Amino acid sequence: PGGSEGGEGEERGLPSKRVSILAPMMGPPNKMFCKRWLDEQAPGACLPQGAAGDSASGPPQKKHCPARPVGHTKDAFAGAPPRPPRGEGTLVLTPDGFCLAHKTGNACLECPRRVELLCGDTGILRTGCGEGDELKRLKFETVTHQAPLADLLRVHDWEYISDLMKRCEEAKLHRGKTWLDPPGHPRDTLVSPESYNVAVRGAGAVCLAVDRVVGGSVRNAFVPLRPPGHHAGPSGLVYSDDGCPTESQGFCLINHVAVGAAYARYNYRGTVERIAIVDFDVHCGNGTAAIVRNLRPHKHTRMISSGTSVTMPSFKPWLDETDSDSVFFASLHLSASDFYPRLAVKECCRFGEPEFGANEDSAGDDPAYPNVVNIPMHKTSTNEESSRLFRSLVEGKLLGRLRDFRPDLIMISAGFDGHREDVEGNRGWCHLLEDDYEWITDRLCDVADETCQGRVVSVLEGGYHVPKKAGKRSGDAMASALATSCAAHVRSLVKG
Repeated sequence: PGGSEGGEGEERGLPSKRVSILAPMMGPPNKMFCKRWLDEQAPGACLPQGAAGDSASGPPQKKHCPARPVGHTKDAFAGAPPRPPRGEGTLVLTPDGFCLAHKTGNACLECPRRVELLCGDTGILRTGCGEGDELKRLKFETVTHQAPLADLLRVHDWEYISDLMKRCEEAKLHRGKTWLDPPGHPRDTLVSPESYNVAVRGAGAVCLAVDRVVGGSVRNAFVPLRPPGHHAGPSGLVYSDDGCPTESQGFCLINHVAVGAAYARYNYRGTVERIAIVDFDVHCGNGTAAIVRNLRPHKHTRMISSGTSVTMPSFKPWLDETDSDSVFFASLHLSASDFYPRLAVKECCRFGEPEFGANEDSAGDDPAYPNVVNIPMHKTSTNEESSRLFRSLVEGKLLGRLRDFRPDLIMISAGFDGHREDVEGNRGWCHLLEDDYEWITDRLCDVADETCQGRVVSVLEGGYHVPKKAGKRSGDAMASALATSCAAHVRSLVKG
């Protein structure tokens, strides 16, 4: 892989450690190394002729291989495939078990009840809000498979994925959960023994949604999953330009929307050449921004001890060297020095300039990454003020650039923690309503109709207004701003 003979682990495709000299007079740190072709069973599927398999006699047993996705045809690389037909209808893909096995405790905002209120037996997406509700037209599919490891490694580093696996194993020894955030940093991201499997199954649901939409089975899809993902960067924690990590991962383990976008870019070449990701969670999608920036070769700095840092090259392509010109990311979020993730300015603007500077028209823009667009909102105190600002920024700074980009697929990081009732999510500084979420979804669907046959895949991110459980009544969901906002968003997808 490095142009010279590797060690035994590298020859067999097993995770191994590489020794790299990162700086003169510094001890050579061990760098975790792993390149997957598909998943963790890869070594057993590629043995030299005559090599021993799992038993002493005979070749290894042939392992079951999952069916290829729609875009994985034998002619996929011989020119553009025939254009798939326009799909009809909206599909809701729910990971098996509603992500309940990711246990965070009753005190955590990111709790299992968030998804139960959406797609449980009495969830708002299943019951609707009365006769004639567009939600009655939804199609549902339960997802039981995980995303292969190779799909995760297009966006995340092996060191991070390996550490996440280990932390989930450690949780078995720590009363069922432990912190993912490293010591010395604010902690808000808990993992339990099944958290990795839950997150990877969520990524698999997003990839399946891409298959259904791009293949023409449906026009668009929504994936209500947990935990969210848009704060997870290539290494989990997102690092600023000075090499310091951000405060925490904000409940996020795997960046599902980035995994799905990379999956579409790689598997549907010729059909999906240009992908747009739009994030309207109230918090900056700093993890997704870092992943999209990583599509261009650059150098990054990491603090390894007090006053000591190393600078290393970084580049994680999804398909080829045109990725950075073929992927568009926009984050519309509340920005303030005392609002999470606080260092969003440094994460998304290479020069560290304030998002509200002297020239507000270019706030958040970085000429080195023209396809990474940050649209900051300032604090507001009324719904009228929030709605007016939100809609003016969408119309003035997002839609024109999105149309000019002409995406073949639009992916949405849909967060509903900007709702005025979600004071724990936005600290009372944003006051959006259900109409605002329906409005922005209408506008994004309009662009999708103009450029890509209506193809939209939406993924749940934040939204934490969840009433205490009061029984299995459909009315419980109506008391949740998360549920009613999500219903407004999905209702717009159904209308197309």
